[in-house]
Amino acid sequence: MTRRYIIIALASIAILTGIIYSNTLNAPFVFDDIGAIVEADRTLSSFPLGFIGGTRSVSYYTIDLNKHFHGLDTTGFHITNIIIHIASAWATFFLIYTLSQTIQKTTTFHVQSLRFTNHFILAVFAGLLFASHPIQTSATTYIVQRLASITGLLYILALLFYAKYRTSKFPKSWAIASLGATILAMHSKEIAITIPIAIVLMEIIFFSKKIRQFAWRLPHLLPWLILIVIIPTYMLDARAFIMTALNIPTPASIAPEGTYNISNITKVMSIKTAIARSAETKAISRTEYFLTELSVQATYIRLLLLPINQNADYDYPIAKTLFEKKTLASGALIITLIALAFYLYYKQQKLPAFGILFFFLALSVESSIFPIEDVIFEYRLYLPFIGYVAVTCAILQYILTKTKNHTIKNIQTTTIVVIITLTIITSYAIATYRRNNVWKSEISLWQDVTEKSPNKPRPYNNLGMYYFGQGDKDTAERNYKKAIELDLEYSVAQNNLGMLYITQNRFNEAFEILTRAIETNPTYAHAHNNLGAVYLHRKNTKEAEASFRKSIAYDNNYIASRDNLGTLLLNKGDIPSLDEAEKHLLIAISIKETAKTYNNLGVIYAKRNETKKAIEYFRKALKINPSFQNAINNLNALTKKKVPPGMKTL
Repeated sequence: MTRRYIIIALASIAILTGIIYSNTLNAPFVFDDIGAIVEADRTLSSFPLGFIGGTRSVSYYTIDLNKHFHGLDTTGFHITNIIIHIASAWATFFLIYTLSQTIQKTTTFHVQSLRFTNHFILAVFAGLLFASHPIQTSATTYIVQRLASITGLLYILALLFYAKYRTSKFPKSWAIASLGATILAMHSKEIAITIPIAIVLMEIIFFSKKIRQFAWRLPHLLPWLILIVIIPTYMLDARAFIMTALNIPTPASIAPEGTYNISNITKVMSIKTAIARSAETKAISRTEYFLTELSVQATYIRLLLLPINQNADYDYPIAKTLFEKKTLASGALIITLIALAFYLYYKQQKLPAFGILFFFLALSVESSIFPIEDVIFEYRLYLPFIGYVAVTCAILQYILTKTKNHTIKNIQTTTIVVIITLTIITSYAIATYRRNNVWKSEISLWQDVTEKSPNKPRPYNNLGMYYFGQGDKDTAERNYKKAIELDLEYSVAQNNLGMLYITQNRFNEAFEILTRAIETNPTYAHAHNNLGAVYLHRKNTKEAEASFRKSIAYDNNYIASRDNLGTLLLNKGDIPSLDEAEKHLLIAISIKETAKTYNNLGVIYAKRNETKKAIEYFRKALKINPSFQNAINNLNALTKKKVPPGMKTL
């Protein structure tokens, strides 16, 4: 494989990817993007202390870099995601090329007047397939799922560098690179915990010909095997204990359960705690989740083979017993495929054997016994896709070998095979471009989901949020009510409907629906805050204050409730209330700086006759929002030495 061919191949992969994702550059933030990016209070300055060392710190740091340089302009986020996807496709190209060289003899094929080796053809196909398949849109176009794509990239690099370590003349450098990629991946998403196992799998299948040889190699694998403890260590909050022991201030992001010491380390850092934290939700039992994931994995396989009816939010039934028809059939399919993998390995068909086993290994964290609220998401296929690539490359190798030196109507069969292969890639590319059109706007995405998941409430709630944001409150109300109709205990939609009623001065209806939301979910901070706003309208400040305090108790970092409580206490005017108001508003400003909060702090300082400080805070408010009339009036009142009590809060 000449350098020229490599450059052309990599450029082709990059150009194809750029074209099929070109219609996503202005796609909006959707779904989890809102909480993880738009409303997130992370900053680059807070990163080292609050986030470094977390199991997703690398992923979020790249997101925070985008936010720092591009604000909330999604174009920069999408360009970064596309670059990561191109890099992953390139890494796949080199991984398949290296593995093919390891297990296959070099054979030259003629495509018209050109000559290519089998390794090169497989590598090009692998890179193009990875880049163009429509299932990859979920991890590439859905911005926050960079967590899946960047972890996938680092995971693939860890495998590639290990393969280079085992086949190169300079093994130490590649070993260090593989270990580095492994460490970074384990700080990107929890699925990277399987990298050491994948490397052992590679060693057994591709490099150690006999068990005795593998046993001799085992000590050399220890550096990777040791790294497997990284993610469990974070799950047990070990870093928080170490920081506490060294008297280093420990933020809540690192020590969610408070300060750790010898007296409570056995409680916090225990196997029982780790097991409890391994379940994201208690709504689904581990048994139900495992049984459901059997069917989910069968669905994933179908999506790889036939990527139609893709859905951003599946309405997937929860399996209750193994003997349900779909569950039993899916389980039989998985067992058959795993048995086939061992048979292929026995027959020295190493690439497809690795592909099948890697597919299930890469899915094992999110599709086994660790319950996640959403049982299926397409972005979870980003990394397992490597297994699919390996299997399809093995099939292509088989076809090329069997048809070599044959002709059909004076056309070499190799040329025909390559044309058919490129046709498949082209069809995938077209499907990806069309799928990306669905992600171009919130309304197109959620309308697509409601058509495919008509009985799931969340898409209707999200459609309602979109219409509410566009000012179409009637359509928003219909969608919120549809969501509640589908799930009478859907507190999120109930709260959103309550907020809508408040904006329309329909306070009695707001009170009724928000009360229902709290009955459904007593610890729902947002609903308590909104109910407090209803009490304020009714001039029932006592109940309003109680609601705001409950909201803060259930979500200590919820800015709106601290702002509202601070404003309420500020308007009381007595010294103790002003002092407490200042405390809540300063906490709010430490989480997120807003013009409203700075203005209200300015009013507090003006009431205390701290004129210089008040002016400073009014100016901070105007720096954020230069047209904020209350802050303008308040600043003018102070600079013209008017009476502070006439100042405006918000």
